[in-house]
Amino acid sequence: MFRRNFAVIALVLAAAIAFALPAEAQFARSELSGRVSDPDGAPLPGVTIVARNEANGSTRTIVTGLNGSYLFQGMTPGTYTFT
Repeated sequence: MFRRNFAVIALVLAAAIAFALPAEAQFARSELSGRVSDPDGAPLPGVTIVARNEANGSTRTIVTGLNGSYLFQGMTPGTYTFT
């Protein structure tokens, strides 16, 4: 009896997970990457970049890496101002 109940519970959980995974894919996310350099093209590490969402005013802050590169991940689509 225990094995049968366990099998039913496992099947229900597997079905719930299978149906929940496609729903997660419905959220739109994007990323933005680039490189900060001086006028001569030399990379600028340690530069703080702030992305401000114009629609809701939320901000994300990131610091450039050793080669001046940056990557904003998981951004909601929209219009942003960068400073």
